[in-house]
Amino acid sequence: MEKLRIGYVGIGLMGLPMTLRLLQLGYSVTVFDILSERTDIACASGAKLAATPAQVVHENDIILLNLPTTDAVEMAVFGKNGVATAIRPPQLIVDFSTVKVDKGRAFSEKLRDKTSCGWIDAPVSGGPPSACAAGNLTIMAGGDAAE
Repeated sequence: MEKLRIGYVGIGLMGLPMTLRLLQLGYSVTVFDILSERTDIACASGAKLAATPAQVVHENDIILLNLPTTDAVEMAVFGKNGVATAIRPPQLIVDFSTVKVDKGRAFSEKLRDKTSCGWIDAPVSGGPPSACAAGNLTIMAGGDAAE
């Protein structure tokens, strides 16, 4: 079975070690972050670079978000050149970011209405060392059962 191709938006404190772990496990990962020093590290480890969040969507099966604020999630998904401008079914967003519950639900509904794509809210427990070296994160996922 072929591995999922992954797009990753937000290569920060948690996103970078999670990306590195995915690369170690043999996944194809395309990354975007506003800080080039983070994407440089990911690309040096084998990730592909995207110029915008929309470009992360191309040729990937699943889009992961790991952003620091609710506003950052909204901009990365629904802003100019955001994920929602390019995502198409059966692609799916998995959001590891910490967002306000009501906004997260609204984002999921807006994405579904605009693109027919699904959104999984998946907050993470465990720090950066757990994400990369040990691969021992706990993820609490919530979303539509069909996804």
